[in-house]
Amino acid sequence: MRKHFHFIISLTFWGLMVFGFSDNWLTDVGQESNSEPGILIHAFFAFTWFSLLLAQASLVRRGRPGLHMTLGLSGLVVYPAFLVTTIYLYVTRYIETGSIAPLTLLNMACLAYGTLLIARGFAVRKRNPQEHRSDILFGTFMLMEPAISRSLGHLIGKGVEPFWLLTYLLFFGLFVWHARRVRWQVAIGFGIWLAGTINFALHMG
Repeated sequence: MRKHFHFIISLTFWGLMVFGFSDNWLTDVGQESNSEPGILIHAFFAFTWFSLLLAQASLVRRGRPGLHMTLGLSGLVVYPAFLVTTIYLYVTRYIETGSIAPLTLLNMACLAYGTLLIARGFAVRKRNPQEHRSDILFGTFMLMEPAISRSLGHLIGKGVEPFWLLTYLLFFGLFVWHARRVRWQVAIGFGIWLAGTINFALHMG
Protein backbone atom coordinates (compact mmCIF):
# COMPACT_ATOMS: atom_id res chain seq x y z
CA MET A 1 0.00 0.00 0.00
CA ARG A 2 2.91 2.39 0.65
CA LYS A 3 3.74 2.45 -3.06
CA HIS A 4 0.24 3.64 -3.94
CA PHE A 5 -0.45 5.51 -0.70
CA HIS A 6 -0.93 8.97 -2.23
CA PHE A 7 -3.28 7.66 -4.89
CA ILE A 8 -5.37 5.58 -2.45
CA ILE A 9 -5.68 8.43 0.07
CA SER A 10 -6.47 10.97 -2.65
CA LEU A 11 -9.17 8.66 -3.99
CA THR A 12 -10.55 8.23 -0.46
CA PHE A 13 -10.65 12.00 0.08
CA TRP A 14 -12.40 12.50 -3.26
CA GLY A 15 -14.93 9.78 -2.41
CA LEU A 16 -15.66 11.26 1.01
CA MET A 17 -16.14 14.69 -0.48
CA VAL A 18 -18.48 13.47 -3.22
CA PHE A 19 -20.47 11.23 -0.87
CA GLY A 20 -20.53 13.72 1.98
CA PHE A 21 -22.10 16.41 -0.17
CA SER A 22 -24.27 14.03 -2.20
CA ASP A 23 -27.42 15.60 -0.79
CA ASN A 24 -26.49 18.83 -2.60
CA TRP A 25 -26.01 17.25 -6.00
CA LEU A 26 -28.14 14.08 -5.84
CA THR A 27 -30.64 13.40 -3.08
CA ASP A 28 -31.87 16.90 -2.11
CA VAL A 29 -31.06 19.22 -4.99
CA GLY A 30 -33.93 21.54 -4.07
CA GLN A 31 -32.39 22.63 -0.78
CA GLU A 32 -31.98 26.37 -0.19
CA SER A 33 -28.18 26.32 -0.17
CA ASN A 34 -28.16 25.18 -3.80
CA SER A 35 -29.51 28.57 -4.82
CA GLU A 36 -26.79 30.57 -3.07
CA PRO A 37 -24.08 31.68 -5.54
CA GLY A 38 -21.34 31.82 -2.91
CA ILE A 39 -21.92 28.20 -1.91
CA LEU A 40 -22.14 27.03 -5.53
CA ILE A 41 -18.87 28.75 -6.48
CA HIS A 42 -17.20 27.32 -3.39
CA ALA A 43 -18.50 23.84 -4.22
CA PHE A 44 -17.11 24.12 -7.76
CA PHE A 45 -13.61 24.99 -6.60
CA ALA A 46 -13.69 22.42 -3.80
CA PHE A 47 -14.65 19.68 -6.26
CA THR A 48 -11.99 20.90 -8.69
CA TRP A 49 -9.29 20.87 -6.01
CA PHE A 50 -10.05 17.35 -4.83
CA SER A 51 -10.33 16.14 -8.42
CA LEU A 52 -6.99 17.76 -9.23
CA LEU A 53 -5.41 16.07 -6.22
CA LEU A 54 -6.64 12.70 -7.43
CA ALA A 55 -5.57 13.34 -11.02
CA GLN A 56 -2.09 14.37 -9.91
CA ALA A 57 -1.65 11.27 -7.76
CA SER A 58 -2.82 9.14 -10.69
CA LEU A 59 -0.31 10.75 -13.06
CA VAL A 60 2.57 10.09 -10.67
CA ARG A 61 1.39 6.50 -10.27
CA ARG A 62 1.36 6.07 -14.06
CA GLY A 63 4.80 7.59 -14.52
CA ARG A 64 3.70 10.82 -16.24
CA PRO A 65 5.83 13.45 -14.44
CA GLY A 66 5.74 15.95 -17.31
CA LEU A 67 1.96 16.11 -17.45
CA HIS A 68 1.87 16.06 -13.64
CA MET A 69 4.03 19.19 -13.48
CA THR A 70 2.04 20.96 -16.20
CA LEU A 71 -1.35 20.16 -14.71
CA GLY A 72 -0.09 21.01 -11.25
CA LEU A 73 0.28 24.67 -12.22
CA SER A 74 -3.51 24.91 -12.32
CA GLY A 75 -3.45 24.33 -8.57
CA LEU A 76 -1.94 27.80 -8.20
CA VAL A 77 -5.30 29.13 -9.37
CA VAL A 78 -7.69 26.48 -8.05
CA TYR A 79 -6.56 26.40 -4.42
CA PRO A 80 -6.51 30.17 -3.87
CA ALA A 81 -10.00 30.33 -5.38
CA PHE A 82 -11.13 27.56 -3.03
CA LEU A 83 -9.54 29.38 -0.10
CA VAL A 84 -11.15 32.73 -0.92
CA THR A 85 -14.60 31.20 -1.33
CA THR A 86 -14.21 29.30 1.95
CA ILE A 87 -13.22 32.44 3.83
CA TYR A 88 -16.17 34.24 2.24
CA LEU A 89 -18.56 31.60 3.63
CA TYR A 90 -17.02 31.88 7.10
CA VAL A 91 -17.27 35.67 7.05
CA THR A 92 -20.89 35.73 5.84
CA ARG A 93 -21.82 33.15 8.46
CA TYR A 94 -20.20 35.26 11.19
CA ILE A 95 -22.05 38.37 9.97
CA GLU A 96 -25.33 36.44 10.09
CA THR A 97 -24.85 34.89 13.54
CA GLY A 98 -22.41 37.20 15.31
CA SER A 99 -20.49 34.22 16.68
CA ILE A 100 -18.17 31.39 15.68
CA ALA A 101 -19.26 27.87 16.60
CA PRO A 102 -16.58 25.60 18.17
CA LEU A 103 -16.62 23.21 15.20
CA THR A 104 -16.28 26.14 12.81
CA LEU A 105 -13.33 27.38 14.86
CA LEU A 106 -11.72 23.95 14.51
CA ASN A 107 -12.29 24.01 10.77
CA MET A 108 -10.85 27.51 10.46
CA ALA A 109 -7.70 26.53 12.36
CA CYS A 110 -7.29 23.41 10.23
CA LEU A 111 -7.87 25.45 7.07
CA ALA A 112 -5.15 27.93 8.06
CA TYR A 113 -2.63 25.19 8.80
CA GLY A 114 -3.59 23.14 5.77
CA THR A 115 -3.12 26.19 3.57
CA LEU A 116 0.38 26.75 4.96
CA LEU A 117 1.31 23.14 4.21
CA ILE A 118 -0.13 23.29 0.69
CA ALA A 119 1.78 26.53 0.05
CA ARG A 120 4.95 24.88 1.35
CA GLY A 121 4.27 21.88 -0.88
CA PHE A 122 4.14 24.11 -3.94
CA ALA A 123 7.26 25.97 -2.83
CA VAL A 124 9.43 22.82 -2.52
CA ARG A 125 8.03 20.99 -5.56
CA LYS A 126 11.25 21.23 -7.60
CA ARG A 127 13.87 20.58 -4.95
CA ASN A 128 12.00 17.96 -2.91
CA PRO A 129 9.20 16.18 -4.82
CA GLN A 130 8.44 13.79 -1.95
CA GLU A 131 7.94 16.63 0.54
CA HIS A 132 5.88 18.39 -2.12
CA ARG A 133 3.50 15.46 -2.44
CA SER A 134 3.33 14.72 1.27
CA ASP A 135 2.70 18.31 2.35
CA ILE A 136 -0.07 18.85 -0.19
CA LEU A 137 -1.74 15.55 0.69
CA PHE A 138 -1.63 16.12 4.45
CA GLY A 139 -2.55 19.79 4.01
CA THR A 140 -5.63 18.66 2.10
CA PHE A 141 -6.44 16.19 4.88
CA MET A 142 -6.64 19.14 7.25
CA LEU A 143 -9.55 20.44 5.15
CA MET A 144 -11.56 17.23 5.35
CA GLU A 145 -13.72 17.75 8.44
CA PRO A 146 -16.92 18.83 6.66
CA ALA A 147 -16.73 15.91 4.24
CA ILE A 148 -15.96 13.44 7.04
CA SER A 149 -18.78 14.69 9.25
CA ARG A 150 -21.33 14.71 6.46
CA SER A 151 -20.30 11.26 5.20
CA LEU A 152 -20.66 9.79 8.68
CA GLY A 153 -23.98 11.58 9.07
CA HIS A 154 -25.28 9.96 5.88
CA LEU A 155 -24.09 6.52 6.99
CA ILE A 156 -24.92 6.58 10.69
CA GLY A 157 -27.22 9.49 11.43
CA LYS A 158 -27.05 10.65 15.03
CA GLY A 159 -24.28 9.68 17.43
CA VAL A 160 -21.43 9.98 14.94
CA GLU A 161 -18.94 11.42 17.44
CA PRO A 162 -17.13 8.16 18.32
CA PHE A 163 -16.85 7.25 14.63
CA TRP A 164 -15.66 10.77 13.84
CA LEU A 165 -12.85 10.39 16.37
CA LEU A 166 -11.92 6.94 15.07
CA THR A 167 -11.88 8.19 11.48
CA TYR A 168 -9.48 10.98 12.34
CA LEU A 169 -7.22 8.74 14.41
CA LEU A 170 -7.15 6.24 11.56
CA PHE A 171 -6.05 8.88 9.06
CA PHE A 172 -3.42 10.34 11.39
CA GLY A 173 -2.16 6.81 11.99
CA LEU A 174 -1.97 6.11 8.25
CA PHE A 175 0.18 9.18 7.66
CA VAL A 176 2.56 8.08 10.42
CA TRP A 177 2.62 4.53 9.06
CA HIS A 178 3.40 5.71 5.55
CA ALA A 179 6.28 7.94 6.65
CA ARG A 180 7.53 5.37 9.20
CA ARG A 181 7.88 8.27 11.62
CA VAL A 182 5.95 11.21 12.99
CA ARG A 183 6.70 14.06 10.61
CA TRP A 184 6.61 17.51 12.20
CA GLN A 185 3.80 18.43 9.82
CA VAL A 186 1.65 15.63 11.18
CA ALA A 187 2.56 16.35 14.80
CA ILE A 188 1.53 20.00 14.52
CA GLY A 189 -1.61 19.09 12.58
CA PHE A 190 -2.58 16.57 15.24
CA GLY A 191 -2.03 19.18 17.95
CA ILE A 192 -4.26 21.71 16.19
CA TRP A 193 -6.95 19.10 15.59
CA LEU A 194 -6.78 17.84 19.19
CA ALA A 195 -7.02 21.33 20.69
CA GLY A 196 -9.99 22.15 18.48
CA THR A 197 -11.65 18.84 19.26
CA ILE A 198 -11.27 19.34 23.02
CA ASN A 199 -12.71 22.84 22.71
CA PHE A 200 -15.62 21.46 20.69
CA ALA A 201 -16.24 18.69 23.24
CA LEU A 202 -16.25 21.19 26.12
CA HIS A 203 -19.01 23.17 24.39
CA MET A 204 -21.20 20.19 23.50
CA GLY A 205 -24.64 20.07 25.07
